Amino acid sequence: MNPRTVAHCPECGAPSLEEERRVLLEKKKLLLERKRLLEMQEEAVACRECQAPVVPTTTKCPQCGAQKPTLSRQRYQITELTKSVAIVAAVLAAIVIMGYLRDMV
Repeated sequence: MNPRTVAHCPECGAPSLEEERRVLLEKKKLLLERKRLLEMQEEAVACRECQAPVVPTTTKCPQCGAQKPTLSRQRYQITELTKSVAIVAAVLAAIVIMGYLRDMV
């Protein structure tokens, strides 16, 4: 005998248990995906540049490409300024060290 699964009863048209199980699993997957999307939507904040919704942990806005889109404009500018100051301080330290080394030789 060939154990074929039949989606619906050939006599009355009722769905088989396997078909009902398959449909319920598909519905469950869709509901879980919808729940995940709704949770993400609730967590989303607006990008400071384009106001598009972004996840708080993202580092780049998918809409406009802004770096660290969840930081306020002022906080972002402070962060970037701090990075610039750190780079300048490192370069100045390297120049001072090179001067000391040159004097030692």
